[in-house]
Amino acid sequence: MRGSVTPKEYLFAPFRLDTVNQCLWRGTEQISLSPKAFSVLHFLAERQGRLVTKQELLDAVWPDIHVTEGVLKRAVLEIRKALDDPAEEPRFIQTLHRRGYRFVSASAAAESPAEPVAAASGIVGRTRELRQLDAWFENAVESSRQVVFVSGEAGLGKTTLVETWMGDLARRHNGVALARGRCLQQFGSGEPYLPVFEALDQLSQGVGRRLVEYLRSRAPTWLLHMPALISLEDRVKLRDEVFGSTRERMLREITDALEALSGEIPLVILLEDLHWSDPSTIDLLTWMARRTSPARLMILATYRPSDAGDASAPLLVTQNELALHRQCQVMPLAYFSERETDAYVAGKFPDSDSSALAAALHRRTDGNPLYVVCLVDELERSGQMRNDPEAIRRMVPETLQQMFERQATQLESRVREMLDVAAAAGESFSVAAVAGALGRDAAEVESHCEELVRRNVILKHGELFRYPDGNESAGYSFLHALCRDALYRKVPSGRRSRLHGALALAEEKLYESDAKRIAAELAGHFELSGDVVRAIRYLQMAADRAASRQSNQEATQYLERALTLVGHLREADRSQTRMDVLEQRAFLRLSAWDLRGAVTDLREVADQARLAGAVDRQCKALLETVHALVILDSPQALAAIEDGQAALSSASDPVLYALLDLSRHFIAMYVSGWAPEPAAAFKSALSRVAAVANVRIRSRIAMMESAVHCFAGEYSAACERAERAREECRKLGNFFEYFSATLFLNWAHVHRGDLGQAIRVAKEDAELAARNGSKLPHLWLNLRIGWAQMEAFEFAQPLALYQQHAASSREVSERYQHIVLLWLGQARLGAGDADGAWEALEQLQARVTEGGIAFRFVFLLYHARAQCALAREDLSQAKALADSLVRIATGHQEFSYVARGCRLLAEIDLREGDYSLALAHVVQAKTALEKCEAWTVECYVYATAAHVFSRLGRTAEAAESRERSLQAAQLVASTLVDEPSLQSTFLARVAQILASAQITSA
Repeated sequence: MRGSVTPKEYLFAPFRLDTVNQCLWRGTEQISLSPKAFSVLHFLAERQGRLVTKQELLDAVWPDIHVTEGVLKRAVLEIRKALDDPAEEPRFIQTLHRRGYRFVSASAAAESPAEPVAAASGIVGRTRELRQLDAWFENAVESSRQVVFVSGEAGLGKTTLVETWMGDLARRHNGVALARGRCLQQFGSGEPYLPVFEALDQLSQGVGRRLVEYLRSRAPTWLLHMPALISLEDRVKLRDEVFGSTRERMLREITDALEALSGEIPLVILLEDLHWSDPSTIDLLTWMARRTSPARLMILATYRPSDAGDASAPLLVTQNELALHRQCQVMPLAYFSERETDAYVAGKFPDSDSSALAAALHRRTDGNPLYVVCLVDELERSGQMRNDPEAIRRMVPETLQQMFERQATQLESRVREMLDVAAAAGESFSVAAVAGALGRDAAEVESHCEELVRRNVILKHGELFRYPDGNESAGYSFLHALCRDALYRKVPSGRRSRLHGALALAEEKLYESDAKRIAAELAGHFELSGDVVRAIRYLQMAADRAASRQSNQEATQYLERALTLVGHLREADRSQTRMDVLEQRAFLRLSAWDLRGAVTDLREVADQARLAGAVDRQCKALLETVHALVILDSPQALAAIEDGQAALSSASDPVLYALLDLSRHFIAMYVSGWAPEPAAAFKSALSRVAAVANVRIRSRIAMMESAVHCFAGEYSAACERAERAREECRKLGNFFEYFSATLFLNWAHVHRGDLGQAIRVAKEDAELAARNGSKLPHLWLNLRIGWAQMEAFEFAQPLALYQQHAASSREVSERYQHIVLLWLGQARLGAGDADGAWEALEQLQARVTEGGIAFRFVFLLYHARAQCALAREDLSQAKALADSLVRIATGHQEFSYVARGCRLLAEIDLREGDYSLALAHVVQAKTALEKCEAWTVECYVYATAAHVFSRLGRTAEAAESRERSLQAAQLVASTLVDEPSLQSTFLARVAQILASAQITSA
């Protein structure tokens, strides 16, 4: 019989606290401690795992005198030095800010063996770990977030440990929300965020509508994927709200939401079996751990090191990096010692002397906790529990797997058949799926499962399964993954394949109305059954689901797996299926702004289609490359169109041919500017595609129409078509083409003079891009905001912006650097640095000569260089550049730039004293303005006209011109009501220009 022993020593390896002799030992070395420091350490060790307040320590150690907290701090510092226990990363004494201390590592152990633990708890020898989890939880409650990795090989009790701790925590703390999610063993990449969504579903049941409110306000990208929590009407609203979402936005939003919820109630979230995790869940774990804001949040993550991969595996890399920066805690579980095995047996059979039995069990199991527990249960069930170690050695199987196999062989055949199907299903399964695969009544299957649970053999109760049609089914799990693995390996390969096929068909029927929910699982079952056609189809469906969660890495992995399986199809089906998968991957890459990758896939589709003689598909693939190539390499876009038209005669599909024609003329004008011939051809092609019903194509056509209107200086029409394209793109969720349409809309507003709307559109969509983590669109739209500000004579803020990005090759690629140089030159000129402006513009001119810049920016460049030459008093250069601008703009009917060029020529004439020629140029500018709507240009032209008429002594006409200039200025200013500072700057500058004209006249 075992009795309790009063602790005389406390062990916390490698130290031993001797309470009788009042000394501290490290092995055989005595460590010096002052009497008060020893008393503090003793007091803390007696209360291990519990918060001890500073006042308690002061009252206990200094009972008769008044001392300050500084004395206590010095004593703790002395203890830390003796124990080599830094406060930043304590092993023994934990500081709880402003409250006190906790001793987290001691065990009372003098002559006492390991503390017996009730067998019913399922916990053996984990007292220290449980106390450590308590300590980390207390830190979390103090708003110091905790991410804890609990690692250990199969059978070491990771799940038992955390479940026991969480169950005890729930009993001890009413004000804590607990949730858990589990990764599943799948084929290929796991479903994105699977354990996180499972945990959120549990949280919703625990905290109710509060979670929905937090998700609605802080994480709409996540709430959209939880249809059970919201109405159909809310889902429609959310789709628009989360338009253009990215992976970064999803990571940020759920972290924000959980942090906010933790301010109301502490959260503990368990993510199990991360060795099977998807990359997105690992990314989220990293994101949460690295946040420094306060949060009463504790995340427990369990995994098996041997199944996580080598040291370069994402999970282990993440853990090691977080641990290096002290952003996580790591709790590796060890095998039991012989003493801990003895403690378990003693707890199970307190009236027997079980040391010999424990020694035999430990030798057989190597201290594997699951093996110890299962063998003891097996021996007890069989009635063969005895103290003869030799008999035990002969009786028990060599391995845990063998024990599970032996248990299964003792069952009747129908139960074994059921377990074979269950093992094929995975660690957890539903009665409905297994019954469907076997063709049996669900009640019979559930009865068999319940009997095994009652006997504590092979199975345990699992989560309830809910199906899309509202039906529910009982769920069960294997006692451990090792149990499932042992039974699954015993199933012959041929039978395995049939079982997976039967399971796939059963689950396909159960999820008939929402098969996408388990698409990855169905793909795995069908692949193992040899049904490659269905496997590929569900892999494509899984990729769509992953993409909707902005998990492009997982989506790509599903599609790459599908491409691998294509080779197993019948030869007649290979080409078509390969093209389908490649096309899907191309659109995925396009949504992620991987333009080159998208073009590569689409070109392969076109090549495959050409070889297969599928001309229409070849041309459609080439057509899809066009808008990515316009950004990457405009000449290649034209080449793709020409290839398509060469393959497709106009007679075979006149609408497709017209779409190719439309795109060809759009690109021609994009590259070389508006001209009558391509404009007429574009209009003709437009009439031939009027009947196209495809919404995606319609939105693209509207975007191209907007662009052509911009090229022609028809800014009101350009705005109308761009808005239509944007509206359709939002409905489709097509952010790439929405962004393209936004750029043309911004261009049209700036040139029309509606600077306020140009800024509003750019700011709104820049905020959208920022929420979504879309870096390139966010950068580009901010550059456009600066451009509109410069049109209103605000230069300081844009100058800082452009200088920053001109110096950063990482943020602005070579493809976009020329635009930054253009606006940098304009900003420097506006700030009075004409030489610096000329330097930037000359760099740009050299690049224009090499080609690769959209033609519409040529107008801006000529205008900016002419202005800069004029500011530098190089009138000859200024005149040559202004003349060139007028000539080029006239040839392309871009009348706003004809007016700008003529105004500059008039200003040059004024400086040279040729007022008659200046008047002629003013008249030419006015004539150009009659053919376009450009309020800012009108303001500038009439201000120059007032200056010219003043010089000529034509006072009435000068006054009339000033009035026209002010009217145009007021029109521009009226658009800036939301930008009052910019509005004031603009009007003040116009007033200054007009006053200068009057002074010159005087």
